[in-house]
Amino acid sequence: MLKKQNRLSTKYEFARTKRFGTKYNAAFFYLYCLAPPKYTGPTRLGFVSTANFDKSAVKRNRAKRVLREVFRINFGRIKSGYWAAVYPKPAIKDVKYEDVNTDFNKVLSRLPFAK
Repeated sequence: MLKKQNRLSTKYEFARTKRFGTKYNAAFFYLYCLAPPKYTGPTRLGFVSTANFDKSAVKRNRAKRVLREVFRINFGRIKSGYWAAVYPKPAIKDVKYEDVNTDFNKVLSRLPFAK
């Protein structure tokens, strides 16, 4: 699990990131990335899985767990000063962690906060 200082926590942060952030499309997730003005703290991530993703809480929670683990393992490859909100796609339901990690590595080169 990410440290509290590295997590988006308020509705305001999620809404601002989704509204003003740049959307990046991967095979298994969408990522909204925002560099808030005058923010110099650590990169903060949030993971959202709504009922639109799946009605089953078990499947929503599994998707969030897999995504959290991928970002936690690769957190050292991310610059500080950004907010990011991650939304899983339905395609993530039946894939393994390794596939999601490979997809993350492909999309990382396009992200502005990649080291």
